This record gives sequence, structure tokens and C-alpha cells, in this order.
Amino acid sequence: MGEWTLSNENAQALNMPDGEGGPLLRDQVAHALRSAILDGTLKPGQRLTEHFLIELVGVSRTSVREAVRVLQAERLLENSSSRGVRVAMPTLEEAEHIYEIRSILEPAVARLLCERATDDAVAALRAAFDEDLEGKPRVGTILSRFDTVFFSRCGNPVMLKVAEPLYSRIILLRSFAGRSAARHVAARQEIEELITAIEARSVRRATAASLRHVRAARAFALRALVENPDWRMAILPA
Repeated sequence: MGEWTLSNENAQALNMPDGEGGPLLRDQVAHALRSAILDGTLKPGQRLTEHFLIELVGVSRTSVREAVRVLQAERLLENSSSRGVRVAMPTLEEAEHIYEIRSILEPAVARLLCERATDDAVAALRAAFDEDLEGKPRVGTILSRFDTVFFSRCGNPVMLKVAEPLYSRIILLRSFAGRSAARHVAARQEIEELITAIEARSVRRATAASLRHVRAARAFALRALVENPDWRMAILPA
């Protein structure tokens, strides 16, 4: 496998009990591969052959194929021009569309949090942000801890279902944007301002902070994609 290995957390996902009361092996493999994509072990644009995946996770061809289908449905994997699949990456046009939707959706969620969220939900939002800042590894979910609370505790149970498929694409853009330390610091400040406004139950400040965050993320991501048209190959290890 060379330098490509699963993190301890991702590898542990494959040691979970199968059968009664436990996840199917297909789901365990999908969980491990999803985590490897989200934590950057598997890079956007990287081609993944069936043989490579079998060696990486150490399970049968059937389980790998089933897991790949799960991640293709989540749009984290896409068909490669050659044999196998590759880690997905939105096109420039799709990125434009994604940020257009975010600019509508996220301020609306911020407003709902101000108007409907319980004090416990707002406290959970703050706690989730603090946990994300600690740099703890993800557990194989599409959304970060903060995003999960943001969409699930806003008082509209449909929001999380709407956000999840969209964020399977956003996370791939973030994996590229995350290479910029300056953007990382700015994003933290933007979200801090958003949480502070929600804690104050200020709809005006919260929606404005949310929109500023989305616009700043959009500007960085689109500029990076335009300036690095062949970035997929550039970020792969030599």
C-alpha cells in the first residue's frame, strides 16, 4: 500500500462487531473510507482501484464494491475515466451553484436558531464549535460537529436532511481550502461572530454573519479553483 494507510480511528471502524446489533461490513467499510476522505487521507481527484481499496481496508471484493456504491450515492466517489473510481471534486460551475444555495440556506438556519432554538441547543452549538477547534478527528460523518448542531437543532427537522447531500460536496471544497492557514483563521472568526449573534438571539446580526461567512468561503474557493485548474494532480503525493 506504500504510504497510504488508514488512520487508527478509521481502521478501528473495521473492527466493529458485525451481525446482530452491529453494522453491516459494507457500512463499516463505507464508514472507514468516508472518514479517510473527510480527514484528507484520500485526496480529492485521487484514483482508487478496486485492488488498492481491498488492500487498504483488508476486506473482500464484494464488501468493497458495496461500500463504493454507498459513497457514490453520497457523491464522495465518482467514476474515473480509467478503471476504478476517484475521490470526487465539484467543478467550478458546481461550486458556484453550491455557494449560491449556501447563501440562501445558512442565513435562514441562523434566523431559525435565533427564533426557535432552546438554550440547550445554543449551548450545544457553542460546545460543538469548541470541539471542532480542538482538531479532534471526525467520526466518518459528512457534517462537522458544528454543522450537525447548526442544522439539526434549529427547530426545523427537515433542515438536516436538506443539508447532508449538499455538504458531501462542500466538504471536498473545504479539503482544498483548508490548506490555507489564513483562510482557516478567518473562518474561525466568522463562525465565532455567528455564534455570538445567535447567543444574543439577534436575527439581524446572525443572518449577516452567516452570509459574510458563506461569501468569504465562496470567494476563497472559487479563486483557488480558478488559479489552480490542475490542482488535483498538484496536491497528490509524489
